[in-house]
Amino acid sequence: MTLLMALAARPQAVIFDMDGLMLDSERALLGCLAEAGAAAGHDLPEAFLLSLIGSSDALTRQRIAAQVGADAVDALLQDSYARYDGLVAAGVPLTAAGDATGWQRGRIAPLSLPWLPDDLYEAWLKAGADATDRSDPDNRIEGVSAPGVLPLVTMLDQGREAKVRLLLEHGGAPRTPARCGQAVADVLAWQLGNNGPVSPLGGRAVRQVLDAAGGAAGCDLNQASRVQAFEGVTAAELAQRANVSLPAAGSTR
Repeated sequence: MTLLMALAARPQAVIFDMDGLMLDSERALLGCLAEAGAAAGHDLPEAFLLSLIGSSDALTRQRIAAQVGADAVDALLQDSYARYDGLVAAGVPLTAAGDATGWQRGRIAPLSLPWLPDDLYEAWLKAGADATDRSDPDNRIEGVSAPGVLPLVTMLDQGREAKVRLLLEHGGAPRTPARCGQAVADVLAWQLGNNGPVSPLGGRAVRQVLDAAGGAAGCDLNQASRVQAFEGVTAAELAQRANVSLPAAGSTR
């Protein structure tokens, strides 16, 4: 019997999902958590581990505590993060160091992942993950509508205030004119796309990016935003729409 004979009706089209995945971080993290649990004598069934996907850091800790006891959570998570750091050291890059634009085809930028635990996110930032690296916009990240935007904008959009603060504290300034222009474009697009008043933390984030642009050796304001409602609009045009004047010393058009 052929496949066509087994179908109730002849298909009009067939879709092949072949976009690929460079790093299944969720499964890798859960695998490290399972290994750490087994080493400590804790039973962490696969169904339980899979149920953690998409949970906030606080909810994840709460659910693990219910499984292994509150006193064991910190040690268990620290061991799992150490195991994951070993994977990174073995060849999972934290940054696209040699890339002027901040993104590479097929790559997922680690700091684009909103569901990462906050302490691991902080550890990666301190270990050199670049806050201006972006994921390939053709990739799909669970819960993220525009994977190719600046990680800071993703965290602002998702209300991940702890990660926003970490990015502001440890992210540093963009290291190329292209990255600078993209950062300006995305934060201004995010600001213009807000339906209500911007929060104090959001305002601080926008101001910090603009201040960094003013202090940079060069900022390419022809770079375009990847925020959906303003995709393709340049930083220069967005600055005009937002009535923002960037310091001339750091701006190049």
